[in-house]
Amino acid sequence: MTELCSGMMRADGTTEQLDRAAVSKAVDTLAARGLRVLATAVSVEATPAGLRAEALDGHFVLSGLQEMLDPPRQAVTLALGSVLR
Repeated sequence: MTELCSGMMRADGTTEQLDRAAVSKAVDTLAARGLRVLATAVSVEATPAGLRAEALDGHFVLSGLQEMLDPPRQAVTLALGSVLR
């Protein structure tokens, strides 16, 4: 998603230039804690009728990163336990 973004949204709704290094670091930090990370963005220029895949680059503003805890299912834990024995 970040490849399509040219800016990022601040908490007050204003936008600024996308800091790819900071976003990448934030994603890496969350992922290192075992969290899944989903990036969301909004289009500041395109309308649904005017969206074309080839015209998407740079027309989005990163609106946030959502982190989700997705613990392994019990079946996975049991399967790994049997393999490791």
